[in-house]
Amino acid sequence: MSVINKRISSARKASNMTQQELADKLNVSRSTISNWEVGRNYPDLDMIVELSDIFNLSLDSLLREDTEMIQEVSKEQRNGKKRKWWIAGLTSALIISFVILGMVLKESTNFFHYFSPVKMVMVNKEENELDWHTATFYKEKFIGHSTGEDYFVFNSIFYDQEIINDSDEASPLSVKISDYETGKVVAEFDLKPAESRSLKQLKRQVKYKLELRGRESQLMVNII
Repeated sequence: MSVINKRISSARKASNMTQQELADKLNVSRSTISNWEVGRNYPDLDMIVELSDIFNLSLDSLLREDTEMIQEVSKEQRNGKKRKWWIAGLTSALIISFVILGMVLKESTNFFHYFSPVKMVMVNKEENELDWHTATFYKEKFIGHSTGEDYFVFNSIFYDQEIINDSDEASPLSVKISDYETGKVVAEFDLKPAESRSLKQLKRQVKYKLELRGRESQLMVNII
């Protein structure tokens, strides 16, 4: 048993306090107090300070001549300082990382498109002309900047796999989707303005051709 273990036991008894009563004051278990008093382990620095307050003893009185405990306290203080520096360094690194990530996300359109993918389609034609028109795909929110692709691919797991009639006109439009490689029609249906349709039957990583037909001079859909 070290010196501090004996002093804890003596101070508790001198205060007419049971192990359970001391444990309640420190918010620890009775077995913790017992382990301290028989020398199985030591209280940490915070507990030593609380013990000194409870027993109205100075830290010097509790630790005097207890070389082993003084070394433990010194070691804990050094480790505490190291932990503080480590936490401060980690916090700074996280803040810098979030700032850099925010800048990257702000500038990286491709990154945003991957997690919130939208394929926009606009077909210009003669009004009331009812031929099928192959859709050309555009970058999100940049109508007029064509990707040059006449097919679409669900190449991100974040697609909802839906098509939406984004036209403000009153007339519905017809949609035809076919396999880009084989030409086989896999879906054909009509869409009312603002109506959506699930495309869950389409496979991921497969190229599909989209054709639109309608009476209006401008046909617009979004694939999300």
